[in-house]
Amino acid sequence: MSSASTSTLAEDAISLKQPSRLRTVLTADRKAQFGLVVLSLFLLCAIFAPLISPFDPNAMEFDMMGGPSAQHPLGTDDLGRDLLSRIIHGTRISLFVGISTVLIAFVFGVLLGLLAGYFGGWFDMIIMRYIDLQWAFPNFIIAVYLVAVCLLPDILRVVWNVPFYFGGTSLLIVVV
Repeated sequence: MSSASTSTLAEDAISLKQPSRLRTVLTADRKAQFGLVVLSLFLLCAIFAPLISPFDPNAMEFDMMGGPSAQHPLGTDDLGRDLLSRIIHGTRISLFVGISTVLIAFVFGVLLGLLAGYFGGWFDMIIMRYIDLQWAFPNFIIAVYLVAVCLLPDILRVVWNVPFYFGGTSLLIVVV
C-alpha cells in the first residue's frame, strides 16, 4: 500500500467524522432547536391523533360552551365538542395544507426557474416582469381574490391557491 492511498483513506475517515452543516447549525442555534422540537411535537401529535385525543372531535355533548374541567381540559365549543380533541385532530389538516402548499410552490417555482434559465431572452423577461408585478400588490388582497375566484372545495381551494400565488404563478390559477 502506498503512502498516497493511505493518506487518502485517512482523509476520508476524518471527513466522515466531521459533523454535517445541519448538525452544526442545530447544535449552535437554540431557536432552531426549539423550532425542531415544536415541529416534532406537531408531527407526532398529527400521526397519533386518534390515540392521543380523549374524545371524538365531532362528538357532541350537552355541555355546550363549558369551561375547562378535568374531563375537558380546554372546555367545549358551542356545539358541545371537546376543544382539545379538535385541536389535536386539526394538526393533521394544518400540516397537510402547509406541506402541500410548500411542495406545490416548490415544484412550480423550480419549473419556472428552469424554463427561464434554459430559454432566457423574452421568456425570462416575461416571467420576471410577472414576478415584479406580483411583488407590487399586497399579498393578502390577491390571496383573498384567488380564493373567491376558484370554485374548489374549501381545503382544496386553500391548498391549490396559496402556493400558486406565493410561489409566483397566481396568473395560472386565474387562467385555469
